[in-house]
Amino acid sequence: MYQSTVFRSWTVPLLVLLALCLAVGQAQAASTGTGSITGAFTDLFQGGQFESAMKNNQQQNSEVAGSVTPEVVSDTQSKLPGFNDFIGKIRYGTHNTVSKNGEQVVTLIRSLTTDPAQKDKTLRQLQSLAKANNPEALNFVGFVLANGLFGASRNQTRAVEYFKASAAANYQPAIFNLALDASYNGQGKEPLARASMYISRASSLAPDSSSRVCGLASFLNYRQGDLNNAIRYTKGCGSALGGLPIAVSDTTLPLLKRIGLLRTSLGTGVNDAYPLLERLSRSSAENDNQYLYCKYSLLNRVRHQPDIEIKDLAARCYDQFTHLNPKEKPDLNRRNQAIGGIASFVATEKIALEQLRASNHFHYAWSVPYLPFQQQDVDLFAPLFPGTAL
Repeated sequence: MYQSTVFRSWTVPLLVLLALCLAVGQAQAASTGTGSITGAFTDLFQGGQFESAMKNNQQQNSEVAGSVTPEVVSDTQSKLPGFNDFIGKIRYGTHNTVSKNGEQVVTLIRSLTTDPAQKDKTLRQLQSLAKANNPEALNFVGFVLANGLFGASRNQTRAVEYFKASAAANYQPAIFNLALDASYNGQGKEPLARASMYISRASSLAPDSSSRVCGLASFLNYRQGDLNNAIRYTKGCGSALGGLPIAVSDTTLPLLKRIGLLRTSLGTGVNDAYPLLERLSRSSAENDNQYLYCKYSLLNRVRHQPDIEIKDLAARCYDQFTHLNPKEKPDLNRRNQAIGGIASFVATEKIALEQLRASNHFHYAWSVPYLPFQQQDVDLFAPLFPGTAL
């Protein structure tokens, strides 16, 4: 009797969830078949099933709970991965989850990239969890819709609906995804303010060892002109986006160090550093024997006008530079060498920064299926994205 009572006290909540997965999955299998990933996800995204499931969720849970008999327990355990199977597949530690079985759900999501033979079955299980309002699964469905994966059509509007449903449970990855959506898909101050609100909320929930949350938080605050908060978010943050506010505000750093931070930030895909490189080097032009202002001002211009004649512009900038710097004595040979060096640097640096950006595979602009979402996770999911290079 004691063993039976203890068994029910900790297994029933889990088994209710697993039984719901099995019941809905069996119904889908009967109506859609088992061989089509596209069919599996299309059924969830059409016909208002999500909204209906949200309204009827409590009733469904009650019905499932009442049906959890020893026979259902045995059948469910035989058809879904056991607890020990889940734990054995967790390679990179725990994730930021909110539901009781969130880590297992994340493991299911990750298994889509490592176990192709079970992909259809896994997608149906995740569908079932999403219909049962599981926050981790709801966010995953939003991730699928935002990126058009597994045969689903890309639909950012619907993706945001799922992210919001997941965020209602304070699920950090969904809130981060809402911040990304507002950042990339809105114009003007209002979306930026909304993105900052979301990212502040996400940051308050839990640390993120992949530094996606703190990096975006720092960048958004920088974009809004709040350097104090932008710097605050860089503390302990490994994101290259944090280099922008540091380079702008920390005047104690050597110029070349600040330039290095800005160059690194360009690899993330944002372009804010180009005018900043020009601005920072301009402030030191009077004592600059490397002509950095000429180099980076021309680089900023060339990215907008790739066909302009660099050497002519280099000559103009050098002459302006000598006017700003009285220590620079006019000398024809020195002038020619300097102009050639400036023009050569601009052409070389332009290519180097393009390669830096192309070689960065962290994909800062991706929505995430879970957090932390580190480089090894990106590498797992990259093959699902058409045209994404590793």
